[in-house]
This record gives sequence, structure tokens and C-alpha cells, in this order.
Amino acid sequence: MIGTVFKEHKTKLFVLIMAFISMLLMPLAIPDLHSLSKSWLTPWQAMFIFSNAATSYYMYSSHRWKLPGLFLMLATAFSVEWHRELHYAFAVLFFLGCVRPLVLDKRLNAYAVPYVLTLPLFIWDILVAEMAAIVVLLAYHSNLLYLAWSINRKRKTL
Repeated sequence: MIGTVFKEHKTKLFVLIMAFISMLLMPLAIPDLHSLSKSWLTPWQAMFIFSNAATSYYMYSSHRWKLPGLFLMLATAFSVEWHRELHYAFAVLFFLGCVRPLVLDKRLNAYAVPYVLTLPLFIWDILVAEMAAIVVLLAYHSNLLYLAWSINRKRKTL
């Protein structure tokens, strides 16, 4: 049982690192990228899909993050090329839907403040806003993963 838990932690850590790297690489590799969603129209499409699919899977597997995980999967499923309005609607619902679980988390709700502060950035620059919001979400989920790992490690030594 403990080995399975640590394996899951390693997989989640891999997903967090992959999401961070892809978020950084795509704007560097695609010169006039105005939104991470526009990577649908580039050779980086596979990385965008894989990163979002893995992230949404782990979000959906957590009780409070089910709805944002579903919205992220739907935003990924509806390509910006063929279903622009649906894609953007689900992307907006994803970013808005992340507020509730951040606020409801009793131990880590301090992440809600910087996250909410990223939302007005969407008016100014979508890419900057997406990246800022994702950085806060990655920090939150990294912290959550560290706490879970610490608890499981203590249980193993008992």
C-alpha cells in the first residue's frame, strides 16, 4: 500500500514538472503565442494535450478539484481550431472554477489570494494571466503533494 502511495506521488510530481516545463517552453518556442490554447495550432499541440489531460486527470481524482478538472478536460477536448467558443468557454470556467477549491482548503487557502489577483490580468494579457494563474496552481498542488508525502512518510516510519 505504501509503495503504491509513493508511486502515485512520483507520478503527480512528474505531471507538475511537465506542466511547468510545457508552460515555459511553449511561449518561448512559439513567437506570437497570445494564449496557451493557441498551441493547438502548432507542432506543440501534443504537449498541450498531454499536459492538460494528465493535469485534468489528477484534478478530477481529487474531490474538491473534480469540476475544474472536468472543465480543463473539456477545454482540451474542444480544439481552439474547430470549436473556438466552446474551448474558450470551458477554459474560462476552468480558471474561475479553481477559485472555490483554493478558498475551501483550510490549510492552504492562502493560495486563493494570489490566484484571484491573477484573474484581472486576463483583461490585459491572456498569456501572462494564464501563466501567472498556472504558477499559483502549480505552487499550491506542489505544496499539497509535499504535505501528503510528508504524512505518508511519517506513517511509514511509525
